This record gives sequence, structure tokens and C-alpha cells, in this order.
Amino acid sequence: ADQGGPPQMAEGVPQLFELCIAAISKNLHLYRDLSILPTWICERVLECRGQNKLRDEDMPLLIETTRAAIGDGPLKFLQLRGCYTVTDAGFSFVFKELGTLEAMDLSFCELLGDSALGNLARFAGGPAMQSLNVTGCRKITDAGCSSISRLSGLRRLDMEVCNKVTDLGVQAIARGCKNLEHLNLGGVKNLTNISVQILSDHCG
Repeated sequence: ADQGGPPQMAEGVPQLFELCIAAISKNLHLYRDLSILPTWICERVLECRGQNKLRDEDMPLLIETTRAAIGDGPLKFLQLRGCYTVTDAGFSFVFKELGTLEAMDLSFCELLGDSALGNLARFAGGPAMQSLNVTGCRKITDAGCSSISRLSGLRRLDMEVCNKVTDLGVQAIARGCKNLEHLNLGGVKNLTNISVQILSDHCG
């Protein structure tokens, strides 16, 4: 497919091109192979949908545009902040496709849960992952913390207002992530002084 830019149009004329972009954006689920779309169209479609409106069916398009942007180089950081309609299935697809990352921002992805974190640890984590932000991901429980604990190279972790996390989850993270330098648990209401002692013993 032609990888050039969008066509030039006269100012004030109804934009058939923009109507086409809107139609593609609305009907992404009908496209089995997104590689048929030029990169610049994929980018405009993502802009049209807006990150906070992305859904599971948008994830293949996100992968296509991300790969086109980085070329042959490795992807080290992924920012998906505020994707509040993407579920564990959509996030798991991304983690499996993109592979190992060094940093990821998943803050305020309200449907992100333990299952996706399991796949994050399995496919996109490991020792290479140094920074993870899941602030506002309130579905995460101690089971998700157990998956996070497998990110042994983690140095920074933000988990503000993840209110289903208890001392048991903090214990798992402290024991598995021994390189932690920053841990933000602000607003996590189920924690006690036990967590403070655990972190002091394992991450001090």
C-alpha cells in the first residue's frame, strides 16, 4: 500500500477523506488485516478514536502503528494511560505481540486486572522491566501483585488507589522485586503497618 501522506484538499470543502477516516475508525472490527492500510491512515484513525476511547478491537491497529513508528529498533516504553474501555483480553494481546519492555504506563486503565498482569509478566516483563505504573487500576488484587513480583528488575512501581491490594500483595512484591527504589501505594486503604515492616525487611 502507498505509505505517503494524506491528500491535499481545498480549505472549506467538505472533507471526504475525513469522513472515510471516521468510517474506518467506527468499523475497525470489520478489518481482518490492518496491514492493508497505509501507516499514515492508521495514525489518523488512532487520533480519531482517542486513547481514552480505545477498545480491545483497536489493539491490532495500535500494534501496527507502533511497529511502523519504531522500525527495526526495539520498543522500550509503552504508554497506554487512561484506556478505560480496554479489557484484560486487549492488554494481553498487546503484551504478547510487543514482547519485552523496559517501562510501561497503564495508569487509570480501569478494566486492567490480574489476568492481564499475568500475561505482562509472562510476555513483556522479566528482568528488563524497570518501571510500571498501574495507578488507578482498581481491579488489581493480591493475585496481580504476585504477577508483578515476577518482574525481578523492577525499580519503580506506582499503585495508587489499587484498593483491592492487601498486605499479602505487598509482601509478594517486596520478596520478588528486590531492586525496587520507588513504590507508591498512596490511597491503598487495605494496608496496615505490616506492609511497612515487610518493605523495610525486603527492600531496605
